[in-house]
Amino acid sequence: MQAILKGSFLSSRSTHIVTGIRLCLILISHLLDLGKHFPEKWLYNDVLISLFVHPTYSLTQIREAQSIQNLVNGRFADAYKASQIIHIPPLMLAPMQSFLGFGLSELLLALCLLLIDFMMAYMIEAVGCQILLRESTQFAEDEERSQSQLPEAIKPPNGNAFPTTRESRALFPTDTLPILAANLYYWSPISAISGGVFCCFQNIPAFFFLASLNEFVKSNRSCTLTAFYLATASYIQPHYCVILVPFILWLSARQYATSTNNKAIMITAFGFSSASMQWLSYRLVGPCYGNVLEASYGCGWNTISPNLSVQWFRDYFSTIILGLPYILVVPLTIRLHNYPMVLVAVFSLLWTVFAPIQTLFDVNFGICFFLFCPKSLARMDKIAFFALCCIPVPLLLNVVDQWMWLEANTGNANYVFFQCLAHNVFLCIIVAQFCSASLQRDKALRLAWKEQDNQSPTTQTVS
Repeated sequence: MQAILKGSFLSSRSTHIVTGIRLCLILISHLLDLGKHFPEKWLYNDVLISLFVHPTYSLTQIREAQSIQNLVNGRFADAYKASQIIHIPPLMLAPMQSFLGFGLSELLLALCLLLIDFMMAYMIEAVGCQILLRESTQFAEDEERSQSQLPEAIKPPNGNAFPTTRESRALFPTDTLPILAANLYYWSPISAISGGVFCCFQNIPAFFFLASLNEFVKSNRSCTLTAFYLATASYIQPHYCVILVPFILWLSARQYATSTNNKAIMITAFGFSSASMQWLSYRLVGPCYGNVLEASYGCGWNTISPNLSVQWFRDYFSTIILGLPYILVVPLTIRLHNYPMVLVAVFSLLWTVFAPIQTLFDVNFGICFFLFCPKSLARMDKIAFFALCCIPVPLLLNVVDQWMWLEANTGNANYVFFQCLAHNVFLCIIVAQFCSASLQRDKALRLAWKEQDNQSPTTQTVS
């Protein structure tokens, strides 16, 4: 394990091997007629597509928009007249429609998505190296020094697996976590199948989110560029706007003389970039802009087919569940304001649990950020590990139950819903355990500081 995780992502031999394998997968799936070699609907069946593909960010959505546009007047805005079908934002639909005009468009798109995945893995490693190995705030330094002074009763139970200091020896040392997170994303068959086989471009908003995080953690950061990247990600998937909260907390923790100015610049640049994108969308679609907003960001996704989320099952789930991630932002920020990276990790996976459309890509991408919080992982209970190991069970049963319901006609939607519910319960356990471990980490640190304060006067008196 240590030999595999040595070096950087770009120079690692394993990266080159995995890239070659993913290239072969793309060429085989797009240049060969797999229907002649596999049973009918073995690969491109609705069940597998629902696990790997976000329907809004698929070529099917783009082709449907083109068909609607051609059937009416041929104008771009006419694609949104069927508001219950087209959900992709206009500024993303326009370039993707142009992309389909090229020959071998699916092959070219798959290769572009592979390049995006490669860049994302590189940025994941860069972010991890900056946060775990170079980033330093006064609070982080105080926490680092206090780890060795913690009483035995409140020391992390999993300290032998995840490091509590940069120099501590553990199963996964601090310097290996960045490349481990990058490999967790890039090596995953989920990322390879989603973009390489099904040409799902759901990694594009994640790419812009990572670009904003990578730009922000640099020593010579640009707050304006960070805000632009984050605004672009939020334009495509609105929940990324909550990441602005950890960014503001990060700026405050660094205690720069220009911290207030940087926060004002970032908030202003984010608002201006978001407003500019909405204005461009209005210019593209014209008077039907209100319908476009409802289809892209409202409840138009209620008509989406079954997926790993539970909101497709009943309409009232959308009303109850949709707002929960945003309601939890304030209490989590109040309790964990000293740990911005923990908030980034929690917000990423929390939205995955309550999202109206959920795929395995979202789960895999969200878990990568947990590795940037080793002090919290060191305090997680074993039940989180068991929940992670149990996730494949409802996934496999979901495949079987959807086949029984839609193909063999021997089941019903309740079978599928139960497996989706079990899958999301396991994810909730992981998120809850991570939050609980982060709170325990904060409480243990404050107890250690309180003990030091109580001992300081005694030491001075004796001396």
